[in-house]
Amino acid sequence: MNKAYEEIRPYLRVVLRSKASQGDKLSETIHTELCDMALLPVLRIKCESICSGQESNGIAYMKKSACEKLDVSEEQIMEDALKNTVTNCPSHTEGLSETLVKLRGVDASEIGADIAESHMFVATNVNYNNGAAVLAYPGFMEEMSERLEDNLIIIPSSIHEVIVIRESEMDGSALLNEWIKDVNHCELESCDILSDHAYRYDATERKLEVLIS
Repeated sequence: MNKAYEEIRPYLRVVLRSKASQGDKLSETIHTELCDMALLPVLRIKCESICSGQESNGIAYMKKSACEKLDVSEEQIMEDALKNTVTNCPSHTEGLSETLVKLRGVDASEIGADIAESHMFVATNVNYNNGAAVLAYPGFMEEMSERLEDNLIIIPSSIHEVIVIRESEMDGSALLNEWIKDVNHCELESCDILSDHAYRYDATERKLEVLIS
């Protein structure tokens, strides 16, 4: 690796996207697969708003063609990006009812007992931004399955967070997948959609798979 890579390495992160959302450009972009999703290393860049003049963080996907210029392998870029993300954006889980109150402004008295008393957790990172990538954090799903003492059902609520529930508390995959699709296309911007179906994590096999309807 050369000096140019050493300079950008601290700013590498990973994001999780559906492979379908990346289209043909996925073949040109460094990534690893997680079911029908892609874990992609990105470079954090600062952008200045034309209207407000305020700085915000943007991302640039790392192309395979950059490896030769930076004298580094795809595997090294992915390893560094994941390590940086785990360190700088550690995972964060909280009850679904807590998230509804804190981030969505829902009054606690309006939350039904089925949600308040269920083992439903929102999994994201401490920044609540691109938090679905926690699914790729080493040991994350193993720890959640041990905590809940069950296999896991993962509901991809957006690219920023997922909902984790016990498999034993799920009522039917067909209805769940239909609900996910409806919410995605009625309430989310297309750029925020992670997937139109749920996933199942098998604690024994330590394997994530698409939840078939």
